[in-house]
Amino acid sequence: MLSADKVSAHLEVARSLHRVTKVLVCIDSECTEPEETRSRVAPVEAQLRTTFPNLALAYAIVDHSIEGWLLHDREAVRHELGHNPRLPQYGNPENNCRPAELMAQIFRRNNREYNKATHPLRLAEAADPTTIAKSSPTFRAFQEALLEDQISGKNTPPLSRQ
Repeated sequence: MLSADKVSAHLEVARSLHRVTKVLVCIDSECTEPEETRSRVAPVEAQLRTTFPNLALAYAIVDHSIEGWLLHDREAVRHELGHNPRLPQYGNPENNCRPAELMAQIFRRNNREYNKATHPLRLAEAADPTTIAKSSPTFRAFQEALLEDQISGKNTPPLSRQ
């Protein structure tokens, strides 16, 4: 779960090295419903806003893990797997509490080993955000959090409002 101490340490480094004034914190819901995750991290959010009053903070909940978003773009997954991949019917990947495990199963089914360090980045580069946003409300909330007016420091929405 989100830790104010850990995030604070990262924010201090980012501000000192890069003059960061705006931050989007992505929180993996880790098999917890997004609304429950929002309520659990609200105190951390409040603490970070107090600790960094001049830093524009926005938050986005990743529904279970990044693979949940990436699996929404079946074409990107096919592209990463290569020639004639076999993709099972898996419905809404965000209904699976462990989409990274689903991704690994899909890779194994295609005689590939899923690497959590490299494959998500390659899949994200190949994915179409519009395709993902069509079926993922948490991805749409992430996109909205990226909008300049939402992380401008003025009227930054609280975590509980997405």
